[in-house]
Amino acid sequence: MLSFLGTTARHQRLSRAWTLELLAERSGLDVRHVQLIEAGAANVTLATLLRLANGLGVTMPELIEPARAAAAAPPPAAPARRRDIDAGRACSERVQRSRLGRDLSQEQLAHKAGLSLGAIQAVESGRKSPTLRTLGAIAGALGVPAWELLTPYDDEQAPALKKKPRAGRK
Repeated sequence: MLSFLGTTARHQRLSRAWTLELLAERSGLDVRHVQLIEAGAANVTLATLLRLANGLGVTMPELIEPARAAAAAPPPAAPARRRDIDAGRACSERVQRSRLGRDLSQEQLAHKAGLSLGAIQAVESGRKSPTLRTLGAIAGALGVPAWELLTPYDDEQAPALKKKPRAGRK
């Protein structure tokens, strides 16, 4: 996923005839960090992915999912629009709802993803912005593409949160 992100970011930048410096400025990132991302050598957080997407004027899923990236046409060279989507909250909600929809406990998801229970709890609570590697591991364990965990639910499509009763409680 990291190498695809790098290739896509580079393609998006070059299709606009932008320099690394211009993309870094528009994204609010350091030039060296943009270089590492394009090289597939930086394990970025959702916050960084959102900044990069905003700088390019595309959505986060368009940067990491092949079919969406192919469909994303470069916008005119006007300044990128800032998205008001709370990416962290959307991701936390998607992970939790996907996990509960599969009747998995946090412990089970952690085991399937090869992550610690604390990592799953931090992502679901929104205390921690997952890196793309962590997001990829969670997506793989849930059997969904990673970009799906970055897309906020519409009210009609959001599955209801159903909490399992705890043992020993009525």
